[in-house]
Amino acid sequence: EEGDGVILVTRLQILSGDGSALLASLRSKVNGPIEGAGFGAMVSAQSRALGQLANEIAAALQQLSL
Repeated sequence: EEGDGVILVTRLQILSGDGSALLASLRSKVNGPIEGAGFGAMVSAQSRALGQLANEIAAALQQLSL
């Protein structure tokens, strides 16, 4: 329904190549409105939420000195 929103809750861990060391940990909760009605509006809201999560992951990766 219009006025509802999407919520994307994520926990991410970045490990070293051999998996022996935790390099970074990220917890994220992204909220976004559904603008409009129907399936397309819901998919668009989910896409925006994923885009925001991708930006958060990219920022976490930039902080690592790999």
